[in-house]
Amino acid sequence: MKKILVAVSFFGLLCCSKPDVTPLPNPEPASGANGNEMVITSISPASAESGNITITGTGFSTAINKNFVEIGGVTAVITKASATQLEVEIPEALAAGDHDIRITRDQIHATRTNAFHRIGWVVQAFAGSGKDAQTDGPAVAAAFKQPRGMVADNAGNIYVADLNMIRKISTDGIVSTLAGRSGAGYADGKGANAIFNDITSLAIDSRNNLYSVEKHNNVVRKITPDGEVTTIAGKPQLGNADGVGSEARFYNPYGIAINAANTHLYIGDQGNFTIRKIDLADNMVTTVAGNGEFTRKDGVGLNASFASPGGLTFDKDGNLLIAEQVPGQIRKMDASLRVTTLGDPAANHPSESHMQLAFDNNNQLYVSMGFYSQIKKFAPDGTSSIFAGVLTGSGLEHGAANQVKLNSPEGIVIKYDAQGKMFLYVADSFARKIKVISKQ
Repeated sequence: MKKILVAVSFFGLLCCSKPDVTPLPNPEPASGANGNEMVITSISPASAESGNITITGTGFSTAINKNFVEIGGVTAVITKASATQLEVEIPEALAAGDHDIRITRDQIHATRTNAFHRIGWVVQAFAGSGKDAQTDGPAVAAAFKQPRGMVADNAGNIYVADLNMIRKISTDGIVSTLAGRSGAGYADGKGANAIFNDITSLAIDSRNNLYSVEKHNNVVRKITPDGEVTTIAGKPQLGNADGVGSEARFYNPYGIAINAANTHLYIGDQGNFTIRKIDLADNMVTTVAGNGEFTRKDGVGLNASFASPGGLTFDKDGNLLIAEQVPGQIRKMDASLRVTTLGDPAANHPSESHMQLAFDNNNQLYVSMGFYSQIKKFAPDGTSSIFAGVLTGSGLEHGAANQVKLNSPEGIVIKYDAQGKMFLYVADSFARKIKVISKQ
C-alpha cells in the first residue's frame, strides 16, 4: 500500500474548520417560573474532537448536580460549576457535526443552536451520480456501474475497478475510462479494445502500471499508464495449476497486492483457498500458502488453510494481510510464509464478511465488510472497532461516519494532503458511488 502525499485542490474543498470560540450575539435569556434568568454567551473551544469545553453565561448553579447539560441531545458530564461557567466533558457518543447546547437548572432552560462542532470522521460524496451507467465527466456527474477495487498512483489519481472497465479519477476531479468497455468478455488490447469480466481488485507499481484480477475470467492482467492491457497469468478457464503465464490456472481470484520491491504479485485465489505468487520477472505462478481445504488453520505455507481468501495488502514491515471472507477473519503471512490470525484466533465471526484492506500511516488497518456495509478498523495490537457505517436500520447517505448507511463497500484507498490530513476513499459498490471519509 503506497502512502501518498498530495496537495489537494479539488479534494481540499472537503476540509473545513471553525474558530476556537463561538461568540453568541444578542443571547436571549431563558426564564423559569421564579423569574430567574439563565443565558449562554459563549462556548470555548467551539470546535473539538475530545476533552472538555467551557460554557460561559449567567444564571448557572454553583452546585454541579443542580445543572443538566445536553450537547446534541447527549448528556454531558459536568466537571466544574460556577454561576457564570460550566466545564463539561465532550460525550464520547456525540456524533461529528454541529450541535445545540441545552442547559437545565431547576425548571429553567437555555438553548443555543449549533453552538458546538464535534470534530470527527465524516462521510461525503466524492464521485458518482448513483446512476446505473458508465459515463465519464466531472466527478459527481460521472456514473459507475459497480465500483470495486481501488488504488492511487504517485500523483494522487485514483483508479477504480468498475465491473468491466478501469476508470480514472484525476486530482482535479475528472472521471475518464482508461481501459475496457461495457459488456463482459475477454480480450487484450489498448483502451476500449480490451475486454474484461468482473474486475475485483487492483494493484499498482512504482511506474504506475496497474495489475488486475478478474473473478470470472480467472486471469491476472497488466495495464500500462496509456491503457495497454496484456494477460500475464492464467486463462479464461477455472482450475488450479502453477506454471508460467497462461499455463497457470485460478479459480475465481479476488485479491491482489504487490510487494514493496515491485518484484512479485500475490493473489487471493478465492475458489482454490490459497495464496498464489507471481514472479514479475518471468510470470511464474506458484502456490505459497494454503492446502486447498476450506477451513481456517494457522501454519507455515502449504500447511496453513484459508476459507475464501479475499482482499490483500502489505503492511510497512512487509507482512501480507489477507481478508478472509468466510468466516470473517484477518490473516497475516510473514516473510517466512507463517500464517497467523489477527486478533483472537479462537473467535468465530460468522456475521462478518471482510473484503478489501488498506493501512494508514499509523499502521492501523481498515477493512471493508461488504455484506454488512461497514468499515472496520484494527489497531496495531489487533483490537478492532467500527470506523464507518451502521449495521441495521436507516442511516444517512452522508454525514457522521457512525450514522451513515453504506451499501456494500469494497475498495479502499487512503491518501494524505500536504498538511498530513488523512482522506479515506471507499467504493460504495451497490450505491455506485465513491465516497470520502475525513475529519471535519
